[in-house]
Formats: sequence, C-alpha cells, structure tokens
Amino acid sequence: MFSHTQLLNRRNALHERAQSRRTGLEDSFHLQQFFRDSDELKSWINEKMKTATDEAYKDPSNLQGKVQKHQAFEAELSANQSRIDALQKSGQELLDGQHYASDEVAGRMEEVGSQWKKLQEATDLK
Repeated sequence: MFSHTQLLNRRNALHERAQSRRTGLEDSFHLQQFFRDSDELKSWINEKMKTATDEAYKDPSNLQGKVQKHQAFEAELSANQSRIDALQKSGQELLDGQHYASDEVAGRMEEVGSQWKKLQEATDLK
C-alpha cells in the first residue's frame, strides 16, 4: 500500500497536471473565440467593401438618396469601430500573455487592421 505522504504526492501531481490541462484548454478556447471574431469581422468588412467600391455613386440621378445612403453607410462603419477595437484588444491580451499561437494572432490582427483601413479609405474616396 501507499503511505500517506505518497498519496499526497500523487494527489498533488494529479492536481498540477489537471491545472496545466485546464490552462491549455482555456488558452485554446480564447484563441478559438479570437479566430471566430476575426473571421466574422473579415467577412463583414468584405461585404461592406463591395458597397464602398460600388461605382453606382457616379450616376448623377437621385443624388439626395445617394448622399443619405452614404451617410448611413459611414454611420454603420463608425458604429462598428468598437468591434475592431475589441478584436485588437483581445488579440493584444493574447500576445501579452505570450499565447502559444502569438504569431497567428498577430497575423490576424494585422490582416483585419489592414482590411479595415482599406475599407475606410474606399469609403473616403466616395
């Protein structure tokens, strides 16, 4: 049989392994949340880019309606700035915590930031 000390040592080792596993699972969970959020944002930005690069605004008919549409579009972009900020914040938290997938996180942050900047530039051109 095991002595009391051996049982305590085995129990402590088991707790340490369980804690290590929990930390790894939490890291994976946060990474998957970040990837989901970045994928959703990239999809949304691509959808909005189609509107921002639409050449129909050059047609001089119904200018008032087009101005209103453009103002609504700009308001939608402004309203979604917080989503971009939240993604950058969560990505930075992963990087600051030295996440095991830091390179991938940094790449996603750069990609979303670049797409967002292009969308804003395309909107400004209108």
